Amino acid sequence: MGKLLTLTGKVHLVENKQTFASGFEKQVCVITEEADKYPQTLPFEFLKEKIEMLDKVQRGDRVTVTYSERGSEYNNRYYVNLVAFKIEVIGKGSVTHSDSIEEDVDMPVDESGEDLF
Repeated sequence: MGKLLTLTGKVHLVENKQTFASGFEKQVCVITEEADKYPQTLPFEFLKEKIEMLDKVQRGDRVTVTYSERGSEYNNRYYVNLVAFKIEVIGKGSVTHSDSIEEDVDMPVDESGEDLF
């Protein structure tokens, strides 16, 4: 493991937990960093027991995340993962109506399978 890094930003999205056939679990939290001119939106992976940390995090929260960078190669393709070890809520966000999270809702459909809206 390399050195630990920190990033402060706003929670953009907390994805659903993923469980793989091997039993391995991960959950991704996407954070938009605080920057002067060009803020970056970065996905952080929370693995195994670290997933529980995301129970206290909501979209819009201001957080500081402690993480390390991990790189790998598979079939001549290279990947970088940001693996989180700690997340601290430093300000609760308020999600306004215009930036609220859209829920997956089954839209009404007619007999042809077309959306009615």
